[in-house]
Amino acid sequence: MGRIMRRFAPTIALAGSALLIAACGEGPTRASSAAVVGDERIPLERVQDDVRWLLNNIPEVRQADDEGNLGLYTRHVVQSYVVSELLEVAAEEEDLQVDREVVDERLEAWGGRDEAPAMVGVPPERLERFATDVALIEQLGEHYLDRISVEVIGAEVSADTPDDPMREQAVALGEEIAADPERAAELAGDEGRRVIDETFTPAELVAGGAAELATSALFSAEPGTVTVIQPNPQQPVWLVALITDRTVDAAAGDDDVAEAPQADPNVLYGFGLRMLAPVAEEVGVEINPRYGVWDPVGMSIAESEEHTFGELIPSRTAQP
Repeated sequence: MGRIMRRFAPTIALAGSALLIAACGEGPTRASSAAVVGDERIPLERVQDDVRWLLNNIPEVRQADDEGNLGLYTRHVVQSYVVSELLEVAAEEEDLQVDREVVDERLEAWGGRDEAPAMVGVPPERLERFATDVALIEQLGEHYLDRISVEVIGAEVSADTPDDPMREQAVALGEEIAADPERAAELAGDEGRRVIDETFTPAELVAGGAAELATSALFSAEPGTVTVIQPNPQQPVWLVALITDRTVDAAAGDDDVAEAPQADPNVLYGFGLRMLAPVAEEVGVEINPRYGVWDPVGMSIAESEEHTFGELIPSRTAQP
């Protein structure tokens, strides 16, 4: 499975955690849809056709199917369509456009038009749109990377070994803080935990080697939300943080953009995907249960609520 994951590395962030395409389950509001994004339906048949293409053209996918692991690739398909719909909204709101040569460079990096479909896991007829979407996500990330800051109060909940993920304890602390946000610092400091009372910017976190945190839900959650996230899934450390303020500065001038260092495309992609979270919240994303559930923390499709990347808990003061 590691070799398969590496092959799909350029697009794995477009995948969530879903069930097999043939799994049972009721559909979303419109039963013939794989997903519904705002008012736009993603037809179930379209997803099934794409998965069949993967099975017919990529040996690793056939192997995964034989081993009962096809879910990774069905997620890849559904997630790519969901992201594409969200991008349409974001691109219109932010007036984002991608030059033809940028798309051509992307396709060349994936091995050219003949090799790219198998490399990134999309049928040839979707290749142009997929490459455009990836470029747009990076552009969105670049647009906001130096503009957002958040103020948080919280703490880390950690375990001595990776075998103890501590999710339940982190969620419990998050619920306590959400129920009494005025005591956030006091509650965060219980049991000897170090209180985090700081202002974060994604650019500073990236510069400090914390790209996972920079691309997390910390920067897309609304003020008054308690984020319960595991920035690095390889480490048994959860961050529980009440977002007390979130600031989006006006766009930098052209001179500032020219002087800014070139960010890692992977970081731009991850942060751009994160910046689609408010769009998803605004228009709504509904996933056919046969594929799983929408995970706003991971910006992905999770097999179930238990498999999401964390939780967003509205605090008492943020309740309508």
